[in-house]
Amino acid sequence: MITNREPNHDMLAEYVRCRLEYVFNTVANTKPEKQPQLSNIDSRDPKNFRRGFKKVSIDGAEFKIPAQAMHVTVIRTYKCSSILISDLNFNHLPWSRAVKELEDPYFSWISYCYGNKLNFDYQIIICRYIWYMFENHIKEQKKQIPEPRIQEFRSLTWLAVQCAVYKIKNDVVLYDIKTLARLRGIKEKTWYNYFNPYWKLLLHFCYKLDWESLINVDRKRGSRN
Repeated sequence: MITNREPNHDMLAEYVRCRLEYVFNTVANTKPEKQPQLSNIDSRDPKNFRRGFKKVSIDGAEFKIPAQAMHVTVIRTYKCSSILISDLNFNHLPWSRAVKELEDPYFSWISYCYGNKLNFDYQIIICRYIWYMFENHIKEQKKQIPEPRIQEFRSLTWLAVQCAVYKIKNDVVLYDIKTLARLRGIKEKTWYNYFNPYWKLLLHFCYKLDWESLINVDRKRGSRN
């Protein structure tokens, strides 16, 4: 039975989406911090080279004498001067590891939908998975569809993925029926009568893959706590 014709926006789904946004956008774009180095001292500022004084007491009387000079033998910056990992990266490590442990369809979907990764292999894996679920559903329903029409539905798989991702991110439908019919070069009535039910079915399996991917990320992350 088809139930989720729209993206899932319950609290768990939105929570995982928020964490994934941090992992792919905030954490990925965080530059490593640098440890302060002696070579970073501005040699043109005389304040950095002003000799200090120290107080000494002789027979109860205090005197100021120049402090001993500081001897520095190495002032070059070492390659290991970067902090290994920031607090932000450390706090999101369980989420990053959870994503990497996903099965290929879920990993590909998360990478494309939330990481904006345009890897062609991810696109192929997603389309094959969506089409596999679509075909199984058609067989279970014992629907007789002509082979030419099946091939037409197959060619819509990637478009359905793009429309589903756009809907998930923006909560707006990318293409209405009129636009979809124009893209296929057919009349709007033809699309509505012959294509629309199966188009909605493709979208359903995209939203199903999205939900399953989010749930699996949360389970993988939870198993590490």
